[in-house]
Amino acid sequence: MRKFYPALTISILASALSLSGCGSSQKDMRVMTAAEEQAPMEMASSAVIEEALESDYLRSQIENHISDINPKVKLEKGHYSIGDLTNDGIPELVLFVERNPEDVNDQGMLEVYGFNELEHYLIDKVPMNYDNTNHILRTGLLSNTQQGILLSNQVGSQASVTYGFILEDGKLKSILNPKKINLVSVTANNSIEDMNGDGILDFSIYTIDPETKLSDSKEADRILLWYNWDGKDGARVLQPDWTTLQRSSINSDASAGARSFTAAGQPVPGSVDFIPALKELAKKAPKDEIVSLLSSHIDNLEMNSLYRSLDIAALINRFANGSSFDAFLASNSLRIEDINNSDVIGRKGVLSSQSELKDLLLKNLELGYLLKAEDGRYEYKVDYNGIAEQFGDILTNEFRGYLRIMSKESINPHIVEGSLKLDRSELAQRLIEIEKFRLTYSYSQRLDKVLELYASYMDSLLYRNKNGYGVDPSTGKVAPGHIQELKELTIEFPGSYFTDVINKLLTSPSVTSSGMVDQKTKEEIRNLIP
Repeated sequence: MRKFYPALTISILASALSLSGCGSSQKDMRVMTAAEEQAPMEMASSAVIEEALESDYLRSQIENHISDINPKVKLEKGHYSIGDLTNDGIPELVLFVERNPEDVNDQGMLEVYGFNELEHYLIDKVPMNYDNTNHILRTGLLSNTQQGILLSNQVGSQASVTYGFILEDGKLKSILNPKKINLVSVTANNSIEDMNGDGILDFSIYTIDPETKLSDSKEADRILLWYNWDGKDGARVLQPDWTTLQRSSINSDASAGARSFTAAGQPVPGSVDFIPALKELAKKAPKDEIVSLLSSHIDNLEMNSLYRSLDIAALINRFANGSSFDAFLASNSLRIEDINNSDVIGRKGVLSSQSELKDLLLKNLELGYLLKAEDGRYEYKVDYNGIAEQFGDILTNEFRGYLRIMSKESINPHIVEGSLKLDRSELAQRLIEIEKFRLTYSYSQRLDKVLELYASYMDSLLYRNKNGYGVDPSTGKVAPGHIQELKELTIEFPGSYFTDVINKLLTSPSVTSSGMVDQKTKEEIRNLIP
């Protein structure tokens, strides 16, 4: 590859191009004066450099050189960007090479070139998955310290997909995992820019509103979501742009009615009459208002479940008078499943001599609790599923999805006394449900709580079994058969994110060489979750 500029011009370009603004962010160009062309060293000041970047002269020099490097690059589409990806003061050149539709083996390519004081040389390249073309290509800060590349390519007739890369040890490393975040925008009107003014590049997608009632995706409501990189292989939602969201169920009159209803002091989250009152309110209030109130009520139930468990245990022990709970129930013509049935407990004559206990059982059922009684222990759990069934379509799809996820663990905990209670395949199904929730409802205010449960499930899946530990927490020694069980899961659930994590564990040097999971491997796995 040949030299392209004298040394002085190279120096100026290296300084100038380290600023953002070249490539896909199209600017109006001006003509450079003869004086500027003859005095390149004076252009080193930032103000002059910014002006130079908009000049016909400098832009033409850059694009002529890009054509020398790779004549396939479509300059008119802005398929290039320049930025200091290695933080060494010398900017790299990033090129998008559009695929040749007549070549079935040509996927398109993203190429990164470095400069060695004489010429540009190829550092690395990655295929572009047969995407149609690129419509945004940016280089810049992806975090406070990490430079990188964000690009959005057109796929299909209207959609686009976003990718992110950093240079690590001379290789392009993908930093956005499509199994952890939805990267597909239903329209190519998405953006890559510093949305909140913090100097870090963000990216957006348009996605179908999960709450839409329309089956036709072209007519369905859409949400504009802004993300920034999370420093690992996912992204965080900055904020959903609700100004683009038009839900037919939301209107100012209904919202005003809900506010006036709550302003009067009812329904009060945590009160016995909350659920009946909320059902009444739901006749005139929008879904978002109902979900917000019900979410507060559930938070209250979770916070007070321990105290209510202690209160009911004290009453049961007093009235049982030393006999087992089953015997106590039998003496009152009740079965264990009847304690969570308000129709049965509320019958006249049931627990007539233990009215204090009866009233408390009915009160807690009305609040939204389920009583679990096992081996002399009494524990109240939030009845997530029962609450979801009571309100049904009154709730948003997101909130019902959240309640379904939480109800499974509440009703049937995956760990009992330190051992895995569930079959691994059932635990894997729970993980898949959470992975789908993350992709669909990345804007959910309840996502952090769901991902906490995901992390707990993953820890149990990787390191526990029905006898206790599949991987000894002290020595890291793997129990016989544990690795084979994990391998079988990767075959059964090949497209899941947790399968990628399992494969990372199974192919780690400590496992393959010694059958042990060392601390370094555990840390690497922990960084992949959630």
